[in-house]
Amino acid sequence: MAVIGYEIRVKGLAGPMTRAAFPDLDLRSEGANTVLRVQIADQAALHGALVRIQNLGMELLEVRPVEGD
Repeated sequence: MAVIGYEIRVKGLAGPMTRAAFPDLDLRSEGANTVLRVQIADQAALHGALVRIQNLGMELLEVRPVEGD
């Protein structure tokens, strides 16, 4: 199964709750926003990550595939 990388951009800066919800992801600040870089095995896992973002009340700005690491 191929693993696909994604960058998920959300509005605002990641606080402790966000970092705790995504301990295995690379989170970085870009201006006033946060970029989460994730490796996803399938669409279900991507939707799971997006549900976690929604449950945290974060505003989704962008989801885009990225070339492998």
